[in-house]
Amino acid sequence: MKNRQVLVWLFALALVGCEGPGGRGALRPPPPTVDVAAFSLSSSPTALNWDDKPGPDGVIARVQFFRLGSKDEVLSVPVKGELEFLLFDSRVPAAEVVKAQPSKTWRFPAEDLPNFLGKQMGMWAYQMQLDWRDKPPKASVVTLVARWKRPDGAWRYSDPTLVAVSLR
Repeated sequence: MKNRQVLVWLFALALVGCEGPGGRGALRPPPPTVDVAAFSLSSSPTALNWDDKPGPDGVIARVQFFRLGSKDEVLSVPVKGELEFLLFDSRVPAAEVVKAQPSKTWRFPAEDLPNFLGKQMGMWAYQMQLDWRDKPPKASVVTLVARWKRPDGAWRYSDPTLVAVSLR
């Protein structure tokens, strides 16, 4: 009986986490920062259909920001600033993203970002549903890029990711 209680407590501690604020087990995110070493964009590999009409309606995008901790560990963190997603109706290489004209842009101001922040597998990330029903893409493969505007006005871009779209 005592061994079973110990196992239950160990399991509960693993679920809740034993680290301090902002650690992998923390239930609340660390404070937003501009101290970002890198960030990454991932998305569903194909466009998704959210209604009962034929054809894709959008994509789920996930952005993670990372900084180095005091012991050179990589930590996922929330950020200060704005986040935008740019959709291009073709394949756009990273070197051309800044100059290319997106066919659609989604903007998420700083005050809205906490609504999209969540924790999965111990990592903080922003996850957004990007709906393009008002202006669907014209290409069968589109490029998606995340763009982060720091509070000082500087922009940083993610690497582009491709999304397959089955046209209506």
